Order: sequence, then C-alpha cells, then structure tokens
Amino acid sequence: MRQSIIKKLMKRTVLSLRAEKVAAKVVLVIKVRIHEYFRFTADLAHLVAIAILLLKIWKTRSCAGISGRSQILFLVVFVCRYLDIFTNFVSPYNTVMKVFFIGSSVATVYFMWGKFKATYDRNHDTCRMEFLVIPAFLLALVVNHDFSVLEVLWTFSIYLEAVAIMPQLFMLSKPEPQKPSLLITCLHLAPIVRCTSLTGSTATTLNLSSIQLLWWRASYKRCFLLTFFICM
Repeated sequence: MRQSIIKKLMKRTVLSLRAEKVAAKVVLVIKVRIHEYFRFTADLAHLVAIAILLLKIWKTRSCAGISGRSQILFLVVFVCRYLDIFTNFVSPYNTVMKVFFIGSSVATVYFMWGKFKATYDRNHDTCRMEFLVIPAFLLALVVNHDFSVLEVLWTFSIYLEAVAIMPQLFMLSKPEPQKPSLLITCLHLAPIVRCTSLTGSTATTLNLSSIQLLWWRASYKRCFLLTFFICM
C-alpha cells in the first residue's frame, strides 16, 4: 500500500517537473517571438527613416538640418555590428537587412560629404564625435559578453548607437537649422522599440549583460526626451 502511494507521488512529481520545464520553454519561445516581432517593427521604422532621409536629400538637393556627424556614427555602428555578414549566416532576411543598412548609410554619408556637401551646414554641426566614440569603445572593452574582436565591436556598436543621435540633437538645439522632426522620430522609434522588447530572458538569449541592457535603455530614454522637447 505504501509503495503504491509512493509510486503515485513520484509520478506526480515527475509530471509536475516536466510540466514546469515545458511551461518554461513555452514562455521563452513566446518572449523570443515577441522580440522578433518588435525587431521587425524596429527594422521597418528604420527603413522608413532612411527612405525619408534619402528622399529629402535627393528631392531638395540639400542636406540642411541633417547632422553629417550623426550619419558617420551610424555608419560606424552598422559596419561594426555587421562585420559577421561573411562568417555568420542566419537567414536571407537578416543578410538583406545588414547589406541595406550598411549600403544606405554609405549612400547617406556620400550625399552629405560628397555630392551635396555645399549644402551641409558644418557651422552648426559641431558636436565632438570623439567624446562619444572613445567612451563607448572603452566601455565595450570592459563590459562585453566575450573578449573577441567581433564581440567587442558588436558591443561597441550597441553603446555607440545609444549616443549616435546626439550630434543631430545638438544641431537641432541651435535656433537656425531646420528641424526634420519626422525623421528624428523615425530614427528614435527603431531603437526604442528594440529596447522595449528586451526583457531579462531575451537579453540573455541575445548575449546582453544587465549592465549593457540598463545603459542602453537609459541612453535611449534620455535621447527620446531630448528629441521630444527639441522638436516641439
């Protein structure tokens, strides 16, 4: 009698443990799926922002109100983040987006510093890029998931993206330049959506430490508030 009771209890325990494992896996899959949807939305917002930016420059033949320093920083961000394009294949979508982000950033920098450089307002675009790049790189050397070249550069791109918009905001704080508020809103929407989707589990899945996640979110919240007040 006792043996049968013990066997029943053991079966119930095993079943409950299996149920907990299955539930944990389901929750993790749901969180990862949610992150993927947020990431798609962020990519779409970034595509819209880049399309608006390139169309604005091409149709007006002018770079007025746009920070060339921010565009250089974004180019550095995408190049450092997607250096694994030749070594790590995830999916056709992932590869196409990597090529598009790098290519569009190169085109934007070329328009601003080459084809339409006469319309670029250098006098108001005076934010010191080294004050953003050097701290982000030093922080990436100290706080990273793995001390390898690709991983350090990937982490550096995360930190730098959090502050890459600052030259644009600094330029918009000046009274004279035009304020492309729609462009700034779209540029901010992508990283904000990405940060919103990063919970503890998905951050672990994406190799983000708690310090990286906290710093990334705090930086974007600060930039978003600055954009809100400047573009009002």
